[in-house]
Amino acid sequence: MTRRRLSSRFTNKHAIAPMLLATCGLAACESYVGEGTSAQRAAQGSAGTSTETNASIGLNLSASAGTGGVDSVRPGNRTNTTNSHSSSPGMAPRSSAAGASAPPAAKADATQLTCTLTARKAEITLTTYCGGCHGPNSSAQGGFDTVLDVSALVATGKVVQNQPNDSPLWKRLSAGTMPPAPVANRPSSADIAAIEEWIACGAPDWVEADTQSLAFYDVDTRLRTVLADLRSIANPVDRERQRYIDFTALSNAGLSEEQLDIYRDAVSFLLNSLSRGRTVIAPAAVDQKKQIYRIDLRDYLWDEATWNQLEVLYPYAVIYDQDSRLYPFDEVASEQIREETNTQIPIIQADWFISHASRPPLYHTLLDLRSSLAGLEQDVGIDVQRNIETEQVLRAGFANAGPSQNNRVIERHELGGNRGAFWISYDFANNLDNSDVFANPLDFQEDGGEVIFNLENGLQAYLVVNAAGQRLDKAPNNVVQDPASRDGAVENGLSCMNCHQEDGILPKFDEIRDFQRNAGANAREIEDVLAIYVSRDELQAAFDKDQDRYRAARNALGIKHLTNTTLHTLDDMYLGVINLEGVASVMGIPSEDLRRSIDASPQSFPPQIVTLRTKGGGIQRDAFDAIVGELVTALGLGEQLRARNQVNNNKIVNNAASSNNGSNVNTRGGGGAGGTGANARTNNSQTNVGAGGYAGSAR
Repeated sequence: MTRRRLSSRFTNKHAIAPMLLATCGLAACESYVGEGTSAQRAAQGSAGTSTETNASIGLNLSASAGTGGVDSVRPGNRTNTTNSHSSSPGMAPRSSAAGASAPPAAKADATQLTCTLTARKAEITLTTYCGGCHGPNSSAQGGFDTVLDVSALVATGKVVQNQPNDSPLWKRLSAGTMPPAPVANRPSSADIAAIEEWIACGAPDWVEADTQSLAFYDVDTRLRTVLADLRSIANPVDRERQRYIDFTALSNAGLSEEQLDIYRDAVSFLLNSLSRGRTVIAPAAVDQKKQIYRIDLRDYLWDEATWNQLEVLYPYAVIYDQDSRLYPFDEVASEQIREETNTQIPIIQADWFISHASRPPLYHTLLDLRSSLAGLEQDVGIDVQRNIETEQVLRAGFANAGPSQNNRVIERHELGGNRGAFWISYDFANNLDNSDVFANPLDFQEDGGEVIFNLENGLQAYLVVNAAGQRLDKAPNNVVQDPASRDGAVENGLSCMNCHQEDGILPKFDEIRDFQRNAGANAREIEDVLAIYVSRDELQAAFDKDQDRYRAARNALGIKHLTNTTLHTLDDMYLGVINLEGVASVMGIPSEDLRRSIDASPQSFPPQIVTLRTKGGGIQRDAFDAIVGELVTALGLGEQLRARNQVNNNKIVNNAASSNNGSNVNTRGGGGAGGTGANARTNNSQTNVGAGGYAGSAR
């Protein structure tokens, strides 16, 4: 389309501060909203003038970037290593048509495999919270003793397969009426979500869902495998850049090889979604069992300070006592690994990484995302306001907005240099007055939105900001919602990567062009609208281009086990209740050893751990993390290792919530995300926040 410069009437109205707030999906997450639970759906500023330099974010989004970063994908092969196990199912690159979406059969297989995980979690949850009163050999309260018999639950109608909302079991759990009020030990939101997902998957029987478990992977084997891999790398400088993702706690907890493939895909995808590098690079397996994977920090343009952000939050590292009577693990090997890598905690468990690195604060700090939208514009080298004024945007408005509760506008900016796209959505708390985008397509006043932009490797990153343009962790539920999350909130990183997992940008088309043509607007107003609200064909071409870029990167990683619900499922698997077997697997010891240790000296253990030996015993993940140090001592393993924060600006510790209630933000209806003038670029001007008064985290 040939464009002309917008009139001063238009540009003056829109030179104002950003009012953005995140949503699960920019274009069409409504494909996944309003149709049941997440599991049901699965079963069915200007560059060159910035005072904030590009180097500070490290996104490497220079105008000379390549075409999506999938031409030189490799499984972490920077180092000179003699290890021969760097290629593995579920992690190493596999040939795949660039830009092609997964066939329906493959998606169905991935969904079914994920459902086997929900069955395991459902069994643990129901055993812990319901089995004592309603399980076999229980008191059979209310004449009900089949809560752990899936076929009986279905036959009696307590569970309606694929329909959580019609299942009395889930309805009572979610309403909080079961367990009854006097019972102190109650399921968490993650536990209840796991039951919902399990029923939506068809309530598969956990006995039938169980597959062949893998042999136990002991601590010494893990340590010596990592040390041997490090010493196969000739250059000591290269060794210092190696880190390891450990899947042995998952396999020791009973997951099958096929189920581990889901986690392998998730780790590979997440690492590359947090990467500043030009290419997608899969981690490399270093053992025959493919349960320990090496990453080279340089492959993702990370450094020691980046990894340190993970270390300071990680609770499961141990300095082993080699003189321990029961568990004399190889602390010499462990210390040598720390020396070779020159870091405090070089090995991190996979499920912890998935749950924590996918959400703030780590999602922000690992990507080094700026604390403001203005800063992000400067980093990626665009000026949103100028693009709008010069009509270098593609915009669509529509009434049915999916994750947003009301009408919505989406807007695409080209990053330039073949670096992909920068999308913004505008969302509203209602459809009245200046929130009605059909009546006010050029001068609306929005209450929320999201930024989605391409990383140089072709995948996507996300930013949620408030009315003052400051970064947020979560969006308020009165503007947008993520029904797949436990609290219904859109959480930056996790919610967005989950919703956009399979295809990236989700298409949605404009309804405002036709409305304006038939609404009696004058010719000049129609001309202004048509200049930026573009045709279906133009939008489709942009969606195709952006989806092809994203899919090419994802396919190059060989991702085949992740759907638009998987990351939430894995997060729910990690959080919530864990039983004795789960605790033992985290500690790296067989569950029978943990039980014997508790039986031999129960007074030595925290009370929460002692209760694990009772039938249906469990502990919430956050409560467990808080007493890991006590458990390590009680077992005689040694002492818990907590890493020191070695980053000067202490990003995570200073990532405290702050309220941004208050600066006079003008309407912008398409005004630049960067805006012009002081209000667009400062954090302490007077702002009228709009719906919710959204609080975020400041850097």
